Amino acid sequence: MQTFFSVGAAVTESVRAAIVACVDWLPAIEADRSLRDGAEIAELTHLVDLSAYPQGTRMIGRRERPHPGALLSLFDTVEGLRHQVFITDTPRPRCSVQLLELRHRGYARVENRIRTGKDGGFGPFPSRLFAINAAWLQLALVGIDLLAWTRALLLDVEHTAAEPKKLRSSRRRPWAGVDRALPPATTCLTAASTILAGLKPAPPTDRTVAGPTPCRPGNLKARRYRQLLADGTRREDSASYE
Repeated sequence: MQTFFSVGAAVTESVRAAIVACVDWLPAIEADRSLRDGAEIAELTHLVDLSAYPQGTRMIGRRERPHPGALLSLFDTVEGLRHQVFITDTPRPRCSVQLLELRHRGYARVENRIRTGKDGGFGPFPSRLFAINAAWLQLALVGIDLLAWTRALLLDVEHTAAEPKKLRSSRRRPWAGVDRALPPATTCLTAASTILAGLKPAPPTDRTVAGPTPCRPGNLKARRYRQLLADGTRREDSASYE
């Protein structure tokens, strides 16, 4: 099996000079192959010295309009764009620069899950015993899965990307009737209502309303025989009272 690496790289002085000198910028793409608004990418391999890296290493640069709250360097502030670079040894004929950047951008989701895991139990393990730490890790993984499915299926658009700390309401239980007016508590109550609504029994089908399924001929004989036995027993009981 052939594998390739794709890792982020520091934006050093030489990389900044390559970004300024580069003129071959292409629009970045989304997973559905549509153009990503305000983002461009370019190959910087021919503009930087990569002799210290393994043979065949390439450098890809990316620039885009910064989103609110993004950490910008002085270079980014001057240029008015946020810049990032990564290196990879994926050969050129394998996929385009746009697909390489799209693949690398997807790794950010993995980093988000790791950050979520640290908030949910991925921190220091509680014991020196391997078995206890293994159980702790398994429970933390279950919690991460539950949180991911809760975001995808139960929460509104505003909280689909919320961190665990945002979903907590001052370490109180909103479903116990505390701080119901707070937005995180209201969101949790809505999610709980959605879960309970999904647990209601399904309405009866047409087959159930119409009555039981007719018995086969063999079953009719058995039922008739049991009915005759019951009638005979009742006659005997009534005769004993006369």
